Amino acid sequence: MRLADGSVGKVYRVGGHYEADILFKGRKAGTLDTRRTVLRHHGVTYSFHPYTGSLWAEKTKGGEGGKKGDKDKKDKAREQRTVVLDDGSRAVISRLPDGSYTARIHLPDGSLIGTLGKGRTVAEHNGFVYTFHPYTGQIWGEAKKEPRQDTGQENGTEGAGAQPDEGTPTPEQPGPADPVVPD
Repeated sequence: MRLADGSVGKVYRVGGHYEADILFKGRKAGTLDTRRTVLRHHGVTYSFHPYTGSLWAEKTKGGEGGKKGDKDKKDKAREQRTVVLDDGSRAVISRLPDGSYTARIHLPDGSLIGTLGKGRTVAEHNGFVYTFHPYTGQIWGEAKKEPRQDTGQENGTEGAGAQPDEGTPTPEQPGPADPVVPD
């Protein structure tokens, strides 16, 4: 798949998870898998979700160099970045003073979907689920999977609840009849 910076990501299924190779200008920049989910190369951060196969690239705003007086501007640029997600929405990820991150998710028209952080890490909008890691600043989104239909059957006993003891009469099952004693 072609990524935002022009590099190519090749995603492979390996057993119960996925792995991805990142190719930049025809050369392999690295491999992402279950142990390594983030790769930084040429000012771009590649993020990978090994259990869904989602792969995306984030260009870092700002850059190195500049005048000494530009230090505050560079720090601000490092504290906030924008990520374009698979559904076209944008997440503005900001670093907080305590070292954690927060993400504001916007639709392509600019309207706010919601804010994710330490207290709320998952949001859903129009069948798309956004998942955010507040301590690494990683965000990913994927189409919501259809829920499994529960038929109410467990081990072939539909509607089975607590069963009364055999000796306890129920309204449907009268108790033993009184014995008839001849006169």
